[in-house]
Amino acid sequence: EVVCPLSRSCEVNFAITITGHNNFFTTIPIKVNIIDINDNAPTFQEPAKMVIHINEDSPENFTRRLAVAMDADSSSEFGITSYFIDPP
Repeated sequence: EVVCPLSRSCEVNFAITITGHNNFFTTIPIKVNIIDINDNAPTFQEPAKMVIHINEDSPENFTRRLAVAMDADSSSEFGITSYFIDPP
């Protein structure tokens, strides 16, 4: 679904109707300001899938170099790079 055609940011309006018992209901307007669509996948200088072996008896605070990822999204919120370790 295209949320902001021709733009990285836009305003989208919704109306939500809540219906309760005995058909009582209310409708509230909701305005959503989209400041930057997260539309760019990260790119890697090295292969995106790497295997890193870390010894079981590695010292506390042991560090290991990881692949560098870059994200072209313009805002700092969506340009965040984070890493996760998945169990085998």
